[in-house]
Amino acid sequence: MEIIKKDSTYLQKKEAEIEMEIPKFHPDIQKIMEISVKIDPWTYNQVGKRNDGPFKDNYQGLEVRECGEKLVDINLFGLSSEDYYFSKFANRKDILAKNWISKKVFLRKSHAERLVKADKYFRERGLFLHIVSGWRHPELQKIIKEDYAKKFGCEKADRVFASTDRKVPATHSTGGSFDVELRDLTRRKKIGMDIYYKNERISSLYWAEELFNEDALDSTNTEAVKHRRILYHGLCTEKVIFEKNEDTFTAHPGEYWHYGDGDTLSAYLKKEPFIRYGIIYP
Repeated sequence: MEIIKKDSTYLQKKEAEIEMEIPKFHPDIQKIMEISVKIDPWTYNQVGKRNDGPFKDNYQGLEVRECGEKLVDINLFGLSSEDYYFSKFANRKDILAKNWISKKVFLRKSHAERLVKADKYFRERGLFLHIVSGWRHPELQKIIKEDYAKKFGCEKADRVFASTDRKVPATHSTGGSFDVELRDLTRRKKIGMDIYYKNERISSLYWAEELFNEDALDSTNTEAVKHRRILYHGLCTEKVIFEKNEDTFTAHPGEYWHYGDGDTLSAYLKKEPFIRYGIIYP
């Protein structure tokens, strides 16, 4: 009887620990988790399942008309942020002395202001935004891509990172786009959004939804799809956080963590006549 009692106590403790790892989402969050991300066929074709569509060639036809909006340190706006690539490359001797690499995250001012509103919404519901990458110096973008190419090959690097030697700037070099995590306010942990299908990591927002709709994912990956929807609808869907559609951001369909507005990619996907953010420096 004593052994059974100990086993029972142990199991109850383990079950409690597992329960603690599962975020308790606010009803408002649960509601948007159940709303599918609408797949736009044209956009899906442009970006592709693995960022292998023609979009990086096609958006070269757009004109850049820099609007002059300033770049700001978003930490000064009270947003949680730390540049991932600073942590990754800061100790490399060839760039240690460069004054253009910083753990600070810079974005255009209107982006920071809108993210403050979004962050407030999430914090009131037990979550918060953590920005892991914003503006990048073109030289840093080049270093990031070269490092990735050494590990995974040039072909994959071309799919994942924009080049710095083309007509229009890489989206991050405009300060008009950012990479973001959603975190649990209580435990400060990242909300899981990684999805795997047949041993492949699915970065695509659209492909994940497609697999979800086909019932091709297990329960863990299904939950991750719903977690991605929280970010997507919060930042991109009118009347969730932002009242006007022009205040929403544009999602990168091939990278669930990447959002922007007025930058190279966003302007192209929204079929805008020009890019309003060009290369800028703090």
